[in-house]
Amino acid sequence: YKPYSDDDIKYILEDMLVKPGGYRYCTYMYWLPILAAFTGARSGDLADLTKEDFIKRGDIDCVVIGNHKTGAMPRTIPMHSKLLELGFLEFVESLKDGAKLFNIPSHGHERGYNYKWYMRKLRERITDENKAFHSWRSTLASRLNDAGVPSTHRADILGHQRTGTETDKTYTTITEIKTLKQAIEKLQYDFIDWDKVKI
Repeated sequence: YKPYSDDDIKYILEDMLVKPGGYRYCTYMYWLPILAAFTGARSGDLADLTKEDFIKRGDIDCVVIGNHKTGAMPRTIPMHSKLLELGFLEFVESLKDGAKLFNIPSHGHERGYNYKWYMRKLRERITDENKAFHSWRSTLASRLNDAGVPSTHRADILGHQRTGTETDKTYTTITEIKTLKQAIEKLQYDFIDWDKVKI
């Protein structure tokens, strides 16, 4: 999948998000694209998140993301400061213990999650067939690379297998988490008017 351009991202995050009071608003229609923009996680892995997947390592807020596609070990990655500014943790805290973050309907006989709402709105402006929800992964990888984040840290954030001998690395120590926090904070979308995004 191709990464999103700056114009694509601006459309998705400023114009495409369905906010409270909007037509057929559902919580996931607002938060999922934002989460994808700052984690690069697969849609199914984000859809499976529960309240208990959000933890602290020292004073750093983190999310534990599983990898149901490959079966790799869950990875702990720091949350980007912009997610905190947008009030995402307040949303998480408002949920009941053990609750899934999102109630996304299944996609019929395929038993996957239904993302037609995203693709329908995306195609109103972005018609390239190689751009879909999964494009957030290549977008994050590309932007982190451009920001000078080493390939090992990009792999740890995105849950990719490292190219060296060390694979399925799980960051657990405070020092390691701080290193990843510094890496993920290099991800910036300076062209976004965040006042249009925040609810």
